[in-house]
Amino acid sequence: MGFCIKVGSRRTDAPAGKHHAVVVDFVDLGMSLNPYDKKGKELIHKVELRWECATMNPWTGQPFFASKAYKLSLDVAAALYKDVDGLEPGALQSGEEWTPARFNALVGRNCTLTIIESANGQFFNVSEVSPPDPAAPVLQPSANYRRQKWADSTTTTTTTDNNDLAVTKPDITDEDIPF
Repeated sequence: MGFCIKVGSRRTDAPAGKHHAVVVDFVDLGMSLNPYDKKGKELIHKVELRWECATMNPWTGQPFFASKAYKLSLDVAAALYKDVDGLEPGALQSGEEWTPARFNALVGRNCTLTIIESANGQFFNVSEVSPPDPAAPVLQPSANYRRQKWADSTTTTTTTDNNDLAVTKPDITDEDIPF
C-alpha cells in the first residue's frame, strides 16, 4: 500500500484534524487474506483511495497525503459505500453499475477528510470523508503524486527520470473484476 514518490522525497501522513483534500488515485490492491477470518483462508478483494491534502508539510513544503484501504463492497454498511457517498452524495442511490472506470472518475473530487490519531499515537487514520466546504478553493491533483496508468497495449515502456520501466498489463477485462 505504498505511494509512488520521487527518490529523495519524504512522504509523511497528514496530522489529525479536518483537511480539505482531493482524490489523487483509486487503486485495486487485489485479493488478500481477511485479517478477521479465524482460519486465515478467506480471501477478500481490497481497494484503496488516496488523497492529497491542501495542508502543506512545513518541513518539506509538499502537501500531506492520506490513504485508506477498503474491502471492495458497496453494501450500505460497508466503509467504501460511506466514503464514496461522502465524495459524491446520492450517487450510489441511482442503481448505476460501478465499474473500475466509474471509480477512477472519483479522481479529482474534492472533499473534507477527518483524520484521527491512533490510541498509541503511531498512526493516523481517515475516519470520515465528507463533501468539501463550499467556501474552500477547488483543488487539483499536483505533480507530487504519479498515478499508475495502464496503456492499451499489453506492454509499455515508460521513461521516468532517465530510468526505463517496463510495465506488463494483466490480461483481464472489466467482466473479470467482481464489482
